[in-house]
Amino acid sequence: MESDLSSEAPLARAFDAEAFRALGHRAVDQLADYLAKVQSGEDMPVRSWEDPEDAVTLWEASMDEDAASGGEDLIAQVLRVAFHGHHPRNLGHQVGPVLPAAAVVDLVASLLDTGSGVYEVGNPATPMERAVLRRLAHRIGLPSTADGVLTSGGSLGNLTALLAMRQCQSDAWAEGQPAEGRLAVLVSEEAHYCVDRAAKIMGWGERGVVAVPADKDFRLRAAGLEPALAEAKAAGLVVLGVVANAGATATGTIDPLHEIADFCERHGLWLHVDAAHSGAFVFSSSARPMLSGLERADSMVIDFHKMLLSPSLTTAVLFRRGKDSYQAFAQKADYLWRVDQTEDWWDGAKRTLECTRPMLGLRAYALFRYGGERLLEASIDRVLEATRDFAALIETADDFELLVAPESNILCYRYVPIEWKSSEWDALNERIRAILVREGRFYVVRVEKRGRTYLRSAVMNPFVHRAVFEDLLDEIRRIAQMIERE
Repeated sequence: MESDLSSEAPLARAFDAEAFRALGHRAVDQLADYLAKVQSGEDMPVRSWEDPEDAVTLWEASMDEDAASGGEDLIAQVLRVAFHGHHPRNLGHQVGPVLPAAAVVDLVASLLDTGSGVYEVGNPATPMERAVLRRLAHRIGLPSTADGVLTSGGSLGNLTALLAMRQCQSDAWAEGQPAEGRLAVLVSEEAHYCVDRAAKIMGWGERGVVAVPADKDFRLRAAGLEPALAEAKAAGLVVLGVVANAGATATGTIDPLHEIADFCERHGLWLHVDAAHSGAFVFSSSARPMLSGLERADSMVIDFHKMLLSPSLTTAVLFRRGKDSYQAFAQKADYLWRVDQTEDWWDGAKRTLECTRPMLGLRAYALFRYGGERLLEASIDRVLEATRDFAALIETADDFELLVAPESNILCYRYVPIEWKSSEWDALNERIRAILVREGRFYVVRVEKRGRTYLRSAVMNPFVHRAVFEDLLDEIRRIAQMIERE
């Protein structure tokens, strides 16, 4: 006997198509009004500070409310207290503003909620993913045999690539760690922490990541790799490869990829490039030359959610030799597929840690359908131009200091007033940043480089302009004066 949903009021109401239509219209209206307001940056902070425990109390109190019972509308409540990524004075982390059309497509993906572990339920996201990755590989200059997958974030992407690197050089899935010699990888001291985390997940321990000192501009050089490799071998380590940066997280600097690729070829090592940030430059004709040599890497990761306007998290993991993409997870799962060793690109779970994977292909594909490469290039070029404007302001200011000239859209700088002792500058910049965050008018982060504290800004918003940077420097000066009066 069929269930009578009409007698089950909560279920019927929750899944009613017309109620969904009304909620959806109201939500889009709210979000459109919000988008217009936040992009102007007028009369609203980047974030409203709340003590974490107070925030939990607030949400616990309103958990069972709804607008019909007199409670605040949930979407309005979220927008009121959320961090505003589209705000032009958001100059903090490397997460860019989301293309509005991509957010709408994300709603479609959330409602359909089909995974892409196997093709039986993965259409259309799976073939969309392949189309996007082919386009990306072509832009990089990889051969037609290149292949890859999308994953939920750069941390998972880097782990996937390193797992493939290991499996291509030793059958770890079947044999485990080698009985003699500890596996290791050479990395820049500027590598993202997820590389170290990935090595430890793989059981390599502290010695498994050999940090190589960077040069004065925070780049990894072959001159540093040669002695590091010799020392690692002398210590009994079996070095499998090198991890280079194309957009170091802290400074945005790009390692000389041809030079590192030459080193890897001489020594028979795998080259993996963490291009999570600056890999987006392949879509800009003016910025693409900075990535020269990326096409020689054995593997690489590129985030769509950093500079390519995608919702988080959407990361491409690409392999120059497409067959290598099947090595990261070489195991059997007979409830999903009959033969685990066949290279069926359409069964995504064969090549990713995630099985019930979100519709990442749909999310990435929407960027091309609703924006296109011309939009991506315009956004990239604009934030790079804005960053150069910001750097020029800092360089001409007597009371500010730039850590290194920007290669990408990341700047490290600090306030260095002559009326303060230089020994006090680190503590002063720490306090300035803390007050900036509390007040919420601007958002920047901090970084410690070579024993000194710097403010750090990632210019992610293509609508940001010079006046915002001028206001930020004036705000820093104002806060410093306030601190001095205390």
